[in-house]
Amino acid sequence: MNIVRNKLPLLLLLMTVVSMGCKNKTETVTSDLTEGTLNDQMVILTPTQLKNADLKIGKIETKNIRNIIELNGSVNVPPQNLVWVSFPLGGYVKKLNVLTGSIVKKGDTVALLEDPVYVNYQQDYLTAKNTLELLEEDLERQKSLSEKEASSKKNYQQALNSYNNQKIALKSLQEKLQIININPAKLNYATITNTVPVIAPISGYITQININIGRYVNPSDALLELVDPDYIEAQMVVYEDDLQYFHPGIIGEVFSAGNETKGYRVKVTLVTKNVSGAQRNAILHCQFLDKTLQIFPGMFLSGHFEIGNYLSKVLPYNAIASYEGRYYIFSKIDSLQYQIHEVIVGTEDKGVIELKNFNTNLLRQQIVTDNAYMLLSKFKNNANYLD
Repeated sequence: MNIVRNKLPLLLLLMTVVSMGCKNKTETVTSDLTEGTLNDQMVILTPTQLKNADLKIGKIETKNIRNIIELNGSVNVPPQNLVWVSFPLGGYVKKLNVLTGSIVKKGDTVALLEDPVYVNYQQDYLTAKNTLELLEEDLERQKSLSEKEASSKKNYQQALNSYNNQKIALKSLQEKLQIININPAKLNYATITNTVPVIAPISGYITQININIGRYVNPSDALLELVDPDYIEAQMVVYEDDLQYFHPGIIGEVFSAGNETKGYRVKVTLVTKNVSGAQRNAILHCQFLDKTLQIFPGMFLSGHFEIGNYLSKVLPYNAIASYEGRYYIFSKIDSLQYQIHEVIVGTEDKGVIELKNFNTNLLRQQIVTDNAYMLLSKFKNNANYLD
């Protein structure tokens, strides 16, 4: 009996230890749940974490996705709209009226050249004009004499020949004056000048100046480069595999390298038929549809072109989280439990992303449509990221 009494306190002690152990274990589980737990493919949140996560719930939707091809290129000017201004005679630059970037209209004087040879041209023209007047008078006299048989017809023919030859010479000198921008109709002895204007042949803006005051220029020298801004184009590079999708009339949007938030609408006007280079590409010639442009020849461009559309299953951009090149979404089990699913994504268009490969059972489930990265971080790191 004494032995039994001695064992009773020991039994009570063991029961107390076991009870304390069970209590501690229960408290540990409760503590873990308070911090948020992970269960295989599941994320379990606490109410506090759920509040901080600010998740939004929706469903996978069917929407029209634009089939877009992205291209790079540059601003270019067609040869007929890029003008090198030169002068047919040599001369010294006496005055320069423009700077790089200056806007000019057709007919404006952009520079003045000076040379004695210009005086010789004017002198020859006025002398030839006076001579023609004398020959015309002599022709009329010889004609009258010939009709009265007071002079031979040979004299009349010679006078007529001299008159015609002088008309040819005068016309030639007249054209030479017009080439150097001198108006023969306004030329007389009082208006003879040793300077001539260099005239802008088109309206546009100056992109390059190769002269300065005092410099002698030759007839072969390009003095200025002038661009017509109404006819600059976007030249976009397209790869051989995508060439089949492009034809004149397709509309796209391009962006300059310095301002990728401001887009310019363009229309394909010509698709080159030759494929060249190691990259096997061709060129798209595109007309700018916007009139107010802040772009200039030579600037690099990026752009995208819509070549069709199709229906596809999509989710908002923030519903998909990526990690090491793989993409994940989360379905809602209940208010605190969310299951992770790997998906394959396609085209991104207007804030949504195409789902190309996923479990079709997800179509009937509620999906996290915003802040999916919060859940992915919790799933991958098992950290109190949302607290």
